[in-house]
Amino acid sequence: MKERIEWIDLAKGISIILVAYGHMGLASVPILGDWLASFRMPFFFLVSGLLFNAAKYPSLSSFLRRRWTTLIRPFFIFSILVLIGYWFLEPGTIVVRIKSLLVNGWGGYALWFIPVLVGTEICYYLICHWCGSIRLRVAILIFLAIGGYVCYRLGVPNCWNVCFILTSTLFYGIGNLLSQRLKDFYRHTQKKRLLTATSICFILSLCSFFNHPKPDFFINSLGGGILTYICGFAGILFMCSMAVFLSKVQGKIFFAIKYGVKYLGKNSYVVLAFHQIVLLLLGSTGAMPNGSVERLLMWIIIISLIELITRYVPQILGREHSKKVVV
Repeated sequence: MKERIEWIDLAKGISIILVAYGHMGLASVPILGDWLASFRMPFFFLVSGLLFNAAKYPSLSSFLRRRWTTLIRPFFIFSILVLIGYWFLEPGTIVVRIKSLLVNGWGGYALWFIPVLVGTEICYYLICHWCGSIRLRVAILIFLAIGGYVCYRLGVPNCWNVCFILTSTLFYGIGNLLSQRLKDFYRHTQKKRLLTATSICFILSLCSFFNHPKPDFFINSLGGGILTYICGFAGILFMCSMAVFLSKVQGKIFFAIKYGVKYLGKNSYVVLAFHQIVLLLLGSTGAMPNGSVERLLMWIIIISLIELITRYVPQILGREHSKKVVV
């Protein structure tokens, strides 16, 4: 069996938690919001790239079949369910919303990430199969990122967030190319050296406060240029280090925290798809005494949805039922 690396599972969980809380008001928190926004979405893409293995798919058709099962088909199912939620919120605008979705995609709603991830993975898969040289792959990734920045500066139309694929492929590809090096570094590096590297990454990530205008990745707004990428990669490596430190701590409390973070990371698709609409539906009732209770209820509902889907209809996520064999 392939070894599971705990810090990567934790990093996946941390990334989806940051995305969810970014949509719950964390992005508007002074200082902290701008800092997290500088690497929150790049972190999601790089962590996804850590686990990619192009060698598993001998042909593009086999790769697309797998992505249809695990990403594309769930996207259509979840999109319909979210639209039903919006129908409950604003029944009179549902037709306009559907038309806008067909033309422009999900816009600022979190499901925008899925078509971009699919495009990113296809793009990087083709790069891997056409280019055997690592240096050439890196050069292509940089070239694509420059293209993404040019699209931003020229104001190229960004329907379905397609322009961001040029930039997201850079983060995804670098994550994949550095995957083994990061695993080796975090496995063998002494604590003192790891702490030094983590501190440097944290300091570099603070350059986000000098990066103007602020990046807004879903609309391919890439901020002030090179600082966007420095802050992005520095913040990503800092959060990866935090995942490593969390994986090393012991104790019942930390075990529970780690279990919860990994659970959300494993089921990040469900969290991504439903956290916003559930929060909006809860807010529309007007019965919540405060935002904290509303967020707590949201997580309870999301976890209930995860259990419902994974236990009874795991095929939605491209998974199989776990069956107990009785001898």
